[in-house]
Amino acid sequence: MNRDEDNVRRIIEYCDLVEDNMRTFGSDEEDFLESHAFQSSCAFYVTQIGETVKRLSVEFLTNNPSRDWSGVTGFRDFIAHRYEIIDLHVLWETLVVDIPEMRALCEQSLRKLGLR
Repeated sequence: MNRDEDNVRRIIEYCDLVEDNMRTFGSDEEDFLESHAFQSSCAFYVTQIGETVKRLSVEFLTNNPSRDWSGVTGFRDFIAHRYEIIDLHVLWETLVVDIPEMRALCEQSLRKLGLR
């Protein structure tokens, strides 16, 4: 489970970096839509989260079925390979809804393992 613990902690770090971006660049969609640096930085962190999810064990994913893990990795693949056609409104929604949920799930997983 050590590998999963490391990856879950890494996901939390990337979620925190998205939150840091929102404090730095602004916390509303208008700020996001007006700043290519904000968009690119957050897209990078979402991609990294998806890449890290790919390294989680089948056991971990099975024990945490409340998350659409294939959706997370699929979005990662889309961003990585089709960045030029990303719907920025969808990406924003991911940042403000899915990222906090992902972070909470990861924190809960660590608590279940007695690691938080």
